[in-house]
Amino acid sequence: MFGWFKKPKRERTDGEMEFILKGLVVGVLSQNGGLEPHYRPDVTSEEDFEARSAELPLIVAWGEHDTPQGLAFSMSVNKHLVETTVLGFVAREDQWFLPARAHVVDELRTVTFAAMMKAVESTGAPPSAICQSLASS
Repeated sequence: MFGWFKKPKRERTDGEMEFILKGLVVGVLSQNGGLEPHYRPDVTSEEDFEARSAELPLIVAWGEHDTPQGLAFSMSVNKHLVETTVLGFVAREDQWFLPARAHVVDELRTVTFAAMMKAVESTGAPPSAICQSLASS
């Protein structure tokens, strides 16, 4: 009877859908300190990290060593955990799966590496000490 009062449903754009999905995935990953980096001296390469991803945290700093230019280290984002979280919202065959997984991994890698670099530069502490400090707080 009063159907003319209803606003027509607006279809979401691809960009809006991708933004919503990425937000949901990062929200789930951030629970219980999930976005905090962990230093793992036992990780020896990106290939080693990928091979053991099922047993590693979301964000791992590793390979800390001195160079003539200063301290160097690597950071990796666990694609396995990101993928598992994305699969909680969409099927692997869904058009949003690959773009969401890739974007979340790239964004986490960029943001966490930049944050770690800033912390290293401002404190003079190596990533291992910064990760230890985060874990104890």
